[in-house]
Amino acid sequence: MEYFDTIIIGAGLAGCTLGNLLLNKKQTVMIVESQDLKKKNKLCGGIVTTKAYKLLFKIYGTELAKIDFKKFDTFKVNNNGITKEIKMHSIYTIDRKDLDDFVVNQFKQCGGKVIDNTSYEKIDFKNKIIYTSEKAFKYNHLVGADGVFSKVRNDLTGKRQKMNFAIESENAIKNEIIQIDFFNHFKGYAWTISNNKTNLRGLGDVSQNTDIQNIFLNHFYLKNDIPMRGAFLPTGNNIFLRKGDIFFVGDAAGLISPVSGEGIYYAVSSSYNLSKSMNWFYKVRMWKDRFIIFNHRISKFLIYNTYIRNFFYQFYGKSKTISFLIDLVLKTLL
Repeated sequence: MEYFDTIIIGAGLAGCTLGNLLLNKKQTVMIVESQDLKKKNKLCGGIVTTKAYKLLFKIYGTELAKIDFKKFDTFKVNNNGITKEIKMHSIYTIDRKDLDDFVVNQFKQCGGKVIDNTSYEKIDFKNKIIYTSEKAFKYNHLVGADGVFSKVRNDLTGKRQKMNFAIESENAIKNEIIQIDFFNHFKGYAWTISNNKTNLRGLGDVSQNTDIQNIFLNHFYLKNDIPMRGAFLPTGNNIFLRKGDIFFVGDAAGLISPVSGEGIYYAVSSSYNLSKSMNWFYKVRMWKDRFIIFNHRISKFLIYNTYIRNFFYQFYGKSKTISFLIDLVLKTLL
């Protein structure tokens, strides 16, 4: 029976980044992916915050230049038709498939083994054996990086995490903009995000709304025949990092910003921290990310409260105190 120090379920950003880091530590690593990697294309706005970019560069170095990042120094926030431009430190955007293909290729080039189009059939957690339709593999550590519907997490705990829903479409017309929209009649937010390939429009955190499709079409002034796709995302309220020698990273761990839906940073950060401590100390290393996510839950309550949001928004740029407070919140988000 073939043996690996670590078997990772899921060849996305979190799984492949972890695989790369473990290969650098001379571990033997295999990744099992249920989808066809050539066709796999995760729904994602593609915003890479400053902290995410710095961590990606720390891990991949100059190889990161192979990805076509687009840089912005400002972004816009629209609240009920009133738009304000906010100047921040640099924010980047990417085509998500380019990023995912990059990390897969880096893993393969470093000698990692990937089996795609393969779902495992059973895991013997006691004897540390994973069974696929063709072979069985033995492992020392097992990592669930298989997304919000993590089969590993479900098999281990018998529970699925709470989820939100997002919907998105591409637009060939380039707006050269990052804009987030809030409105009184809708619980959630809309986004318009430009990268070097396309322009993305979407609605996030829409699970509490009905008739999502019409809200989407009306907000962006689109016709009914426009191609669109949807995806479930974690909420940030059900973080689950480990049980024994079984660990979780990225969406499978429930790591996401409850406010902005940012997942790229947490996918990379959780993989980086796990590579440093594949034991109980992983949860300790993740204290900062968990604390940030907790703060984002509070920020979400304030932002989604129509009265509070409208009050602060009307004084942004007019009151130094309120402008300082809003900028402080935004820095924690970005």
